[in-house]
Amino acid sequence: MKNTNISEYKSLNSIVAEKDMLSLNIINNKKQLFIKISNLLIHNTEFSSSQLTQVLLKNENDKPTNIGSGVAIPNIQDKNIKIMCGCFIRLENSVIYDSLNNDPVDLIFALLSPSESATNHLRMLAETSRLLKKIDIQNKLRGAENKEALYGILTQPDLI
Repeated sequence: MKNTNISEYKSLNSIVAEKDMLSLNIINNKKQLFIKISNLLIHNTEFSSSQLTQVLLKNENDKPTNIGSGVAIPNIQDKNIKIMCGCFIRLENSVIYDSLNNDPVDLIFALLSPSESATNHLRMLAETSRLLKKIDIQNKLRGAENKEALYGILTQPDLI
């Protein structure tokens, strides 16, 4: 089980594993993306995969998570989430994300947290956002050759 004490976070490796890094070229829309996220993170929840997908879609419709420059950070807090967890997906072909600015998205970090972890959720969301807004990090992620490289870029302790 990953450590969820935010004061001990040195990098994203406290909530994400290398197996949760994907580079995909078969995603055509946001719903397909959220299905993939649900399939990756379902083991950390009490949701079915379709329920988690629906919660992600509803949350996205209520509070768009596109932060610009091709980056989105879909995130939810819910009592049916067991531990704070995340996954990263790089799309080979960006998708229109239906956000306020309608920018295409190709770098996605999903963050799920239990309801009682509001402060930790907001802190990790802020740290992740700061990291993914860095143009040099975006460029490295887009150029990474495999999931090991993606994981290495995201979990360098000195980046956040």
